[in-house]
Amino acid sequence: MVRKLEIKIHDGTLLRGHLYAAQPKAPVIIMSAGLSGIKEHFLPTYAARLNKEGYSVVTYDHRTWGRTSSSNPTYIPIYPETLDESHTSSNGVMMGTEECFRHYADIRNIEPFRVNKITLQTLFHVMRSEPQEYISQISPKPLLMVVGVRDSLIDAQKQIAAFQKAKEPKELLELDCGHFDIYRGEIFEQNIATQIAFLKKYL
Repeated sequence: MVRKLEIKIHDGTLLRGHLYAAQPKAPVIIMSAGLSGIKEHFLPTYAARLNKEGYSVVTYDHRTWGRTSSSNPTYIPIYPETLDESHTSSNGVMMGTEECFRHYADIRNIEPFRVNKITLQTLFHVMRSEPQEYISQISPKPLLMVVGVRDSLIDAQKQIAAFQKAKEPKELLELDCGHFDIYRGEIFEQNIATQIAFLKKYL
């Protein structure tokens, strides 16, 4: 059963999401989309599969995304609007590769993704973020990292180098795909099967 969910956080922002409820006291998995996504972007496929395996799943939109409340921040474009624009280094967008454009073409009509923009404050926080500095501190909690070796957005070797800094227990899944291919087809099946096996091993 899937039902709508609202979570008020410390500053009054109302996060909106969905709860995929399993049996009482079932483990709960919290999912949010990547930087440019909303909960309707492929998360339902993952959530439904995990829910079928006996997990409750919460999906939600970050502030200023999807149906979550927001103020009136300053925005910049996320994706190139045309294929030609994706081949221009000075296109002025945050995620400007051809792979990103093709992904945007797939998701642009999924409600409520109505605008191709991200807040300037978010870009600032992304530039300041250094997850490699903290990855070693995840242990003793187990880590599963999934890397698309043909990722055009984030260099796969840099991702693997970050994984090497993590401590055990940890697992790495390398898939022959790009940044967004994990949501579809056989790559999705490999990914979700590994995630389910990982969860069953550690929960």
